[in-house]
Amino acid sequence: MIKILGVMYKSLIIKIIILLLIVSINPSSGIILEKESIEPIYTGSILYVGGNGPGNFSKIQDAIDNATNGDTVFVFDDSSPYFENVLIDKSINLTGEKRHSTIIDGNQIGNTVVISSNHVNISKFTIQNCSFSSIAGVWGSTNYSKISNNNIFFNNRSGLVLFCSNYNGIWNDYVYIFVFFIKFVS
Repeated sequence: MIKILGVMYKSLIIKIIILLLIVSINPSSGIILEKESIEPIYTGSILYVGGNGPGNFSKIQDAIDNATNGDTVFVFDDSSPYFENVLIDKSINLTGEKRHSTIIDGNQIGNTVVISSNHVNISKFTIQNCSFSSIAGVWGSTNYSKISNNNIFFNNRSGLVLFCSNYNGIWNDYVYIFVFFIKFVS
């Protein structure tokens, strides 16, 4: 009986060693490593919106239209709120001066911010007041983008909607959702 247990023990040890060899040769972690970074490109010029410097833009969209991939559009809060709808169609960094006082207000017309490019960074804004018939305060299709340190609220349907989007980072954003209850009385 002891001899049978010894053979079973040796057989078990051999099976464990074979299993460990198979696992080490054929990794099965399921992790996909991408060569692209989630961090946007920071290699371009800085365009300014608001403030009193020479060449500063008065509208965020005007600065975006004049930007090229890799540029940063920095928005001062002294001219806030900015009543406009912003389309980001380039790989840029859109940065506000202060999260609570640099406001992009959609003025109840369409989506407030639309992203249609990859490698976009949006940070330090309050994004508010998209229209009820639109989808969200921030809406788009983007990859490898970062949305961080924003207040996204008072948007009639959704605060943030990204569709067909991958490898994005959303950090430290406050997205406020309002739910209305309707009671039907018969």
